[in-house]
Amino acid sequence: AIEKEQEVVVHGVLYKLTEEDFATICQTEGVPLAYSLHRCRVVPYVGDGKTAGEDALRRTMSISTEGGNTETTPADENNNTLKTNNEQLTRNDWGVSAFTLRAARKKWREGEDIPPSQSYLNVLIRGAKEFVLDES
Repeated sequence: AIEKEQEVVVHGVLYKLTEEDFATICQTEGVPLAYSLHRCRVVPYVGDGKTAGEDALRRTMSISTEGGNTETTPADENNNTLKTNNEQLTRNDWGVSAFTLRAARKKWREGEDIPPSQSYLNVLIRGAKEFVLDES
């Protein structure tokens, strides 16, 4: 499980859905009983199977200033800003707003990780190969 306090990069595929398709997915996946919707920001990239995603994230999180690039980090969800020494970006200034699903109960997210079934894992691996996600 990935929690917002963890500083990790997660690769995946971003789909633009109609409201009807979004509602169908939520119903199929058990929202709100098994999963809850979680708003997040994502940095889209075209995969190269190597470091395209990390490179896109690095570019997005860097702000060009007169003195060169200043690395930035996302603030926590309460403050909604990205900070550098000289400027602030709101969360709407980077990436794309999206939803992901996560376990509805905190104890499910904090408990022992349950690996996906082999058939679901195969779907994930096939998708990662098809969309040429980063190796990491």
